[in-house]
Amino acid sequence: LIRWVQKYPYPLYPREYVYTRRTWVSDDCRMIVVDSEVVPPQLIPGSDKNVRVSTYTSRMAVRSHREFDQRGLGELSFVCFLSIRYELMIFYWTN
Repeated sequence: LIRWVQKYPYPLYPREYVYTRRTWVSDDCRMIVVDSEVVPPQLIPGSDKNVRVSTYTSRMAVRSHREFDQRGLGELSFVCFLSIRYELMIFYWTN
């Protein structure tokens, strides 16, 4: 469980993210996937000082060059859905 508060300049209120993160590693240890998903506000109440982000989902997949513990990566994909002005952000990078 992760709680993160993003502060903004006045007159904007801080945004509060409460989400879970799950990680999977492939059988050959060359790929890792990290999923994050918001925890509904009714399960864990937020602070009155912050605006609770009610929609947040992200998935990141990283593939290594050769071995999992070597530096660098062969491919990175990131997809994020959140309840802000830009509903979908997609980032893809490959070497």
